[in-house]
Amino acid sequence: MKVRQLLSIAFDLPWVFALLQKLGASTASIYEDLIRRHLSAPPGTQVLDIGCGIGAHRKLFWEQNYLGVDISASRIELASRRYGAVFEVMDASKLDVRDTSVDLTLCVATFHHVDATTAATMVQEAWRVLRAGGSVHIIEPVIPHAPKSWMKRWVFANDGGRFPRTELQLRALVERVAPIAVSELVVGRLHDVLYLRLDKS
Repeated sequence: MKVRQLLSIAFDLPWVFALLQKLGASTASIYEDLIRRHLSAPPGTQVLDIGCGIGAHRKLFWEQNYLGVDISASRIELASRRYGAVFEVMDASKLDVRDTSVDLTLCVATFHHVDATTAATMVQEAWRVLRAGGSVHIIEPVIPHAPKSWMKRWVFANDGGRFPRTELQLRALVERVAPIAVSELVVGRLHDVLYLRLDKS
């Protein structure tokens, strides 16, 4: 069995997921830095964290009305034990959330786990539930720009995500739904990370 297949199986175990997040702390710190710099969420803001995993970003939204959703029941169970009952099992391509009821939607490191059709539907759903004046924030590892980044390419190819994309591929997928208002590419030690923001007028 290939490394990718083994990691894909292991990735579904919450404790393995948590361990991999610790091992990838340098990338996780990029995610957190991008959230802190780009997301403006005053107290009371309705925040929807799509593909929240074990709830790693809950701690950044203590003063907001936060809801984390993930398709994995075991990850949601662990997130709820850690942070309280602000998590629900939910399919991100069919969100059980009312239209225009959320101020801010966030999706971190999720799209490389789903095919292009599902990813586009997820963006559409994140856009559907957003109020006017709100924003969609996408933070996603992408295939490294530098062709000689063999180590980062190997890490990305074997981290459990079966659908890695380049920056251009991810941009094209997202722009099927709405224009990109803000973007930033961060070159990291283990992953290059792309931040995208969509604004709803």
